[in-house]
Amino acid sequence: MKYETKRNLLLILTMVFSVIYLIWRLFFTLPISAGGIQLVCGILLFWAEAVTILGTFELYWSKMRNAAKEITPIEIPEELYPHVDVLIATHNEPVDLLYTTVNACTFMEYPDKEKVHIYICDDGNRPEVEKLAKDLGVGYIGCPDNQHAKSGNYNHALSKTNSPLIATFDADMIPQRKIPLRKIWYGACAEQCDHFLAVL
Repeated sequence: MKYETKRNLLLILTMVFSVIYLIWRLFFTLPISAGGIQLVCGILLFWAEAVTILGTFELYWSKMRNAAKEITPIEIPEELYPHVDVLIATHNEPVDLLYTTVNACTFMEYPDKEKVHIYICDDGNRPEVEKLAKDLGVGYIGCPDNQHAKSGNYNHALSKTNSPLIATFDADMIPQRKIPLRKIWYGACAEQCDHFLAVL
């Protein structure tokens, strides 16, 4: 049995059981004899569930009608890929936690690794964080004050960098190795290429 057939069968069974559930809710659970307020609340709850399930049915039906489509991006020469600034915002997170995130960022794949510039954006101006950046071979941007919190930290960092593309991470985020930097680039260059790049 094909994957699509199994999936569609599962979706149909899900819809059937959902309809059975709604029928049960309508005829066997509404507090008809409990009073006016309870009945109104029960009807509102049933209505919310019904709307949610019907919306889910629409998504299921759309999924069943459309065959699985895999979009293959066109090949783009490596020299056309732009520089990317990876900004990691931190305030007072432990250095050990920050190390995990920054280290993972250094392993992100991109056609030209020389065009990926990683910066720790530290609005705490901590010497140990600056040392971490140096040890991992990434940039360090200390923020002179803590105005406007994270947005102020990023705005300060953006005033020090100039790559056309930006990827931001929190201090506790661990990106996958195949980060969609390439997809970000596809979207950014769609207007500059001869072909429409629909990859996201």
